Amino acid sequence: SEEIEKIQGTEQAKTASEVSETKAMDQEPAVTQAPDPEELDYATSKLSANGKYKISYQSISGIIKTNRIHSWELTISDPDGQPVNDARVLLTGKMPEHGHGLPTHPEITRAGFYGLYRVDNMKFSMPGWWVISISVMANDVPDSVSFNLNIP
Repeated sequence: SEEIEKIQGTEQAKTASEVSETKAMDQEPAVTQAPDPEELDYATSKLSANGKYKISYQSISGIIKTNRIHSWELTISDPDGQPVNDARVLLTGKMPEHGHGLPTHPEITRAGFYGLYRVDNMKFSMPGWWVISISVMANDVPDSVSFNLNIP
């Protein structure tokens, strides 16, 4: 396709699926080498890319381990701390060095008020560096955030 022809001159050629995934997730494609783990930001609470939402996560099951289904709790608020209760939320994950995503399809449900959402069916298939991307749409205002995780 035209998109593939445009990028073939770059340092790292991308496959059609990587281009589609990149466009869909609005992220960079897979990398060939991970940054130094000490240089990554491992914050569990961040402002979204355009500053529209503050998003936090925590594992309900405690320590995250490989090859175990577990659940997360997300908290979403506006920048002033007011809960965002009726958002559409999408969570995707990928392992940038390996070019694959999560082996499961996380399911997100609203968990009452106070901007709480539950994410079920989370699973990391191997240890290492993972990037979890969360996209939020509330009141026709989209934004997203990415979190780095180092799964032991």
